Amino acid sequence: MFRKPLFWIICTLLALGCVIFTWNFFPKAFPVVTVEITMDRQMAMERAEEIAQTFNLGPEDYRIAASYNLNSRVQNYVELEAGGADAFREMLDGDFYSPYTWRVRFFRELEANETTVRFTPQGDPWGFAETLPEDEPGAEISADSARAIAEESASDFWKVNLEEFTLVESSENMRPGGRLDHTFVYERTDQKIGDAEYRLRLGVGGDKFTELTHFVRVPEAFDRRFEELRSQNSTLASAATIAMIILFGLIGCGFGLFYLLKQRYVIWKQPVVVSSIIAFLVMLAMFNSWPLQWMNYDTALSYQNHVIMQVSMAVLAFIGMAIIFSIIFMAAESLTRKAFPNHINFWKLWSPGAASSKQVLGITFAAFLLVGFELSYVTGTYYFTSNFLDWWYPSSALFNPDVIAEYFPGLTALAISLQAAFWEEALFRAIPIAGAVLIGQRYGRTMLWVVAAFALQAVIFGAAHAEYPQLPFYARTLELIFPSIVFGLVFWFLGLYPAILIHFWYNLVWFSLSIFAISAPGIITSQIMVILLGLLPFWIILFQWFRTKSLDEVPENVLNGAWTPEEEKHITEPEPLIDRETTPAFTPAFLKISAAVGLAGFLVWIFVTDFSKDAPPVEITRTAAVQVAESELAQRNIELDESWQAFSRVFGGVGMDHRFIWQEGGQVAFEDLLGSYLSLPSWYVRYVTFEAEVEERAEEYRVFISRRDSVESFRHMLPEHRPGASIEEEEARRIADQTVAEVHNLDPETLRFVSAESSSLPERTDWVMIYADTLAYPLDEGEARIRVRIAGDEVVGTNRFIHVPEEWSRQYRDSRTIPNTIEMAANILTLLIFLAGIIFAIVRWTKGRFSVRAFLTFSGGILLLMIIGTYNMWPITQVGFSTAQPYTTQVMTSIGFSAVGWVIASMAFGLLAGMVHRWNLPVSGELSQSPGKLASAAVFPILAVVGLFALFSGFVPQSAPNMGNIGMAGASIPLIAGTLSPMMGYISTILLLILVFGSVHHLTNGWQKRQLLFGALLFLAGFVFAASSVESVTSFLLTGTAAGLVALIFYIYILRHHTALIILMAAIYYIIINAGSLVSPMFPGEGLSWILSAVLLGAIAWFWHGKLINPK
Repeated sequence: MFRKPLFWIICTLLALGCVIFTWNFFPKAFPVVTVEITMDRQMAMERAEEIAQTFNLGPEDYRIAASYNLNSRVQNYVELEAGGADAFREMLDGDFYSPYTWRVRFFRELEANETTVRFTPQGDPWGFAETLPEDEPGAEISADSARAIAEESASDFWKVNLEEFTLVESSENMRPGGRLDHTFVYERTDQKIGDAEYRLRLGVGGDKFTELTHFVRVPEAFDRRFEELRSQNSTLASAATIAMIILFGLIGCGFGLFYLLKQRYVIWKQPVVVSSIIAFLVMLAMFNSWPLQWMNYDTALSYQNHVIMQVSMAVLAFIGMAIIFSIIFMAAESLTRKAFPNHINFWKLWSPGAASSKQVLGITFAAFLLVGFELSYVTGTYYFTSNFLDWWYPSSALFNPDVIAEYFPGLTALAISLQAAFWEEALFRAIPIAGAVLIGQRYGRTMLWVVAAFALQAVIFGAAHAEYPQLPFYARTLELIFPSIVFGLVFWFLGLYPAILIHFWYNLVWFSLSIFAISAPGIITSQIMVILLGLLPFWIILFQWFRTKSLDEVPENVLNGAWTPEEEKHITEPEPLIDRETTPAFTPAFLKISAAVGLAGFLVWIFVTDFSKDAPPVEITRTAAVQVAESELAQRNIELDESWQAFSRVFGGVGMDHRFIWQEGGQVAFEDLLGSYLSLPSWYVRYVTFEAEVEERAEEYRVFISRRDSVESFRHMLPEHRPGASIEEEEARRIADQTVAEVHNLDPETLRFVSAESSSLPERTDWVMIYADTLAYPLDEGEARIRVRIAGDEVVGTNRFIHVPEEWSRQYRDSRTIPNTIEMAANILTLLIFLAGIIFAIVRWTKGRFSVRAFLTFSGGILLLMIIGTYNMWPITQVGFSTAQPYTTQVMTSIGFSAVGWVIASMAFGLLAGMVHRWNLPVSGELSQSPGKLASAAVFPILAVVGLFALFSGFVPQSAPNMGNIGMAGASIPLIAGTLSPMMGYISTILLLILVFGSVHHLTNGWQKRQLLFGALLFLAGFVFAASSVESVTSFLLTGTAAGLVALIFYIYILRHHTALIILMAAIYYIIINAGSLVSPMFPGEGLSWILSAVLLGAIAWFWHGKLINPK
């Protein structure tokens, strides 16, 4: 039947009918909005430049960027609660608000001054906003004068009819440069959209008109209801992601590859090449949209640093995708080749004999025709569900002018379509279905396994896409079940290649709609390129057909069944478990020298190291903190029923304000402000409920409790719809003054008033008042400030804080670019080393050179450690829960992803441990037989290193205060948290170091060859070790040099003779560097936890070392 022309003619006609159906019903099925766009990107930039020059907006010598945007928050509100898609279309046709806008940005590197000018799609000026540096001088005029400037400017050029608005908010802010800024918010009186109001914000900086912004004040209640609705989508997608990782990732890829490796059935080179090409295309797509990325450019960074950061992120994405895609496709193709011998070999599909065959032409053309059926199915599904079931899909416009800003508009559509098709078909179709076939072949009932795999992949694939903004939350899941089954059937009968083609072409149709819906100069080139590249499979067939001059049957030698694994190379001699050295390396002279140097280093460490902390410890426990919070609620006559829960944790650590005061004012100024305007480590108790209506659950009580037992601050968060008073600024100022006097014991007359900000809510007016305490602040830059929050006429919170100068903050962000990039690069290299070790471990396991006992021991132990740690730190986790989402779903999602992390980490470390314990590492006979020599060889070199780094640290200025590791105090049992905290770091460090030093040992044949190359690599490895936390480039270079020299010296003189010694050395190092917890504990029990941790580390290190040098 498949060979008869009539069959293909009928299929072609049916596919053509499906396309015609899709074309006709597309506008009826999908909520497409028509937006008349008469302004293009170039016109927007030119018109914006005229406005900027006319009103002197933005910096000089600016750069310019433009983007076309949709306010999706407003769209979601209108479509879900204010009239639906028809109301949104009416909004688009009206003049009250423009959800779609052109935004043109004027900016310059290292300057805070920037401007954004907005236009409607038709080209009408729709507003602007200029950001002035806070230290820029300016006039100090009254609110009435500023309002007159704002209203005159808005009416003059911007053609705003202010008679249709009424003033609802007025705020002022005294900037550090002496400029008084004013903000006025107006509300339209003749129109509303549901419960939302059309509003207008006007800004005046000094005496300059700086902002005109049209916006819709969407009710907070909607945001919370929408978050609750979206949480159902997120929960379903999270469950599917967890199932995908476990079933298709760990079991399918992991065990599948392990099973096939043992049979030598894995082909790895081609998947790596193909995956790298796809990842590279995605990286190019990221660079393709470079002109649009300038819209999000942080002007605090130099252009150079911004480019470095963006390129680093793109390279990171490339590496991550290349690795993940390689593993997925390696498993998928290998399983398919094993399970389906009659399918055409994937790697030979485009070879001359295969590509010019009738079968390859047939499956390619069949995939092409099935795209039409798929499009008609989706169109029909959307038409039925939206018209008869009232399912919600957000409206969208076919045309997106931003595509013109890309260098090659079609590249993004091609890259995204290709990567999604490859990895999704490989992971969701090939791995489960081929795996089911192989399981059935071994255990029987093949079809039962296959049917189960079909159902499983369909449900998981559909649910994994539930994150799309659609309602009900299961809409996307139900929609994709049928296509998933179709894709699976295509894979079952025809192979992985046509399934990928259908998916690719289907995605390409949707992702390239904007390209073909646009009319612009040069776009025809992109449209042609999308078509030509999209049809590349046909061009390959045509090319091979011309080469062979025939269209024959597919040769049998290109089928999967014709492929045979290579013969295994037999090893005549078994690899020894360890490499025992009998030549003395640790001579008495060596031990004496190391003892002298070690003792000297220990003395340096003792006298140079400052064990004290720059902040006092937390002295009360969670129970005591909650009792203090309960007493505070009782004093305020607040009674909470049983539905309320108290979440608590310890807040502490170094913030931007701590760092600023430390660097600019020194330790004296830091100590003067600590506890008053700089926060101390303190308890945070948060009272929330998850049982009331979602709008009411916005109410919270937050209590900050000092390190002892006094309340530092109290915050009552009210839902915005809660009724209250609407007071004027004068009354709000009086209440704030009274609060400052009563709560902070300060005379308001001695403070400088900074700002008054009002918020007009449906049933009340809220105020935020800020004062500057100039008498208590010793620095010329920055300010000590007090904030008072008023809801209606109730004071709902007040706190002290440091205002960090804008320019200092910007300079700090810029200075962190290079250190952050170094840290990221080091993390990538570390992960690559671990990944290489894991792959090496799996290969060795398949060849019998692996310790299963070590794998099980380490995997079980690490899994237990992580479970205990997650349970113990649960109070900290749930503090961050959102009350807009159900508590149970957040618990399930958190535990689910944590469990996946436990399994992956424990298996990864277990694999490395199993490999290491059968790796033939050098062992010194003299050390293994003399505990005294062993202890000396481990202790004294580490003491020397500790002293060296302590000495080096003295040359690097301390850039931030040392406030200790206070986070563990918030655990359920801080003693356990403190005891176990070094364990994961210690184990991962050991495995990393053994991988590095063991690799050097084997690749240099025990340091007998390639010494210069690997000596240099070891030295450079020191910089990777030093990059775990980079404060500055100078400190990194200094520490990296020291670490590189230590790594080189340690290997040459110690570790190449007894590699396992690193286990004991690292334990000693971890114990020593954490000794500050004993000398200067930051919470009750931290000193005891250090002792217990030291005992546990020592026991683990001694046991591990013994097992490694005496494998069985």
